[in-house]
Amino acid sequence: MNPAAVRMSICCVLLGRLLSASDAPAPAAIVLSVQGIVKASMDEGPDRPVSLFDLLPDGTRVTTAAGASVRLALFNGERVELSGESAVTIAAGAFRSPSGAARSLPRLEVMPRIARIVRGEKPGMRQGTIRVRAPKSGTDGPQVLYPAWGAAVQSDEAILRFRPKQGIKKYRIDIEDASGRPVRGFATSSTLVDPPHGTLLPGREYYWSVRSDQNEDPLAEGVFRTLNPEESDLWLSVARRQRKSDDPDLRMIRIHVGQKLGLIREACASISELLEAPSPPRGIQALWESQECAALLAIGRESPLR
Repeated sequence: MNPAAVRMSICCVLLGRLLSASDAPAPAAIVLSVQGIVKASMDEGPDRPVSLFDLLPDGTRVTTAAGASVRLALFNGERVELSGESAVTIAAGAFRSPSGAARSLPRLEVMPRIARIVRGEKPGMRQGTIRVRAPKSGTDGPQVLYPAWGAAVQSDEAILRFRPKQGIKKYRIDIEDASGRPVRGFATSSTLVDPPHGTLLPGREYYWSVRSDQNEDPLAEGVFRTLNPEESDLWLSVARRQRKSDDPDLRMIRIHVGQKLGLIREACASISELLEAPSPPRGIQALWESQECAALLAIGRESPLR
């Protein structure tokens, strides 16, 4: 797959998302924890099961069965926890008509900023995540290099990772900008490359490829982007808040923000930490598997070489 084809694939996927979401109501709330039987409905419609990270619009009625619980956060920062046979309605940017054991929780001040990255995302009873896969060019498996397929990195912290190819000891790494202009090339024996500071600029798209030093045909290739300053500031702010707090919802928000920004590796690392907990949140294992986190985190095991 050549650079133009890779870029076209990314553009088609992104355009499809925008078109599918253009007539949808804006998300009003997100599901941050769910245990047991939790359902949601709109306008007297049928009940649907609620899942982790579902994005729910105004007009949604959420109900929990006996022994179940759910935590919801509005994008204005308000939170509520339902447990047992309880219900609440999301309306006009607030939790209304609570019944049963509906308990308000402290506000999450970072939520209004997070609302920007989900604007235009079609809400509903489904998982609100982005699936990112690397190209299969010249490989036997789907996850061969990272970042790829539109995944994002911070421009000053990017590390390019790829799986080694049997029989090849030296590689050629080439980076191009969105116009196809060469940005930087590396000759290395490592499967991790740490571009020098200033190589990648914020808010840009890049194409990169891995070749044998003996062959011009790419072994693997992909497109990634760098966070713009606003996105980077949001990510760092969420990460700082999560590190300073034992609030479990902040960890879930960090995972969600990472996915929405395209920081899939960072999100997978947080998911991995949750899976090691004595009682992992419901839905985390499925999220780990759907994002192919095990394969992604295994890409590159050597020390970075510049």
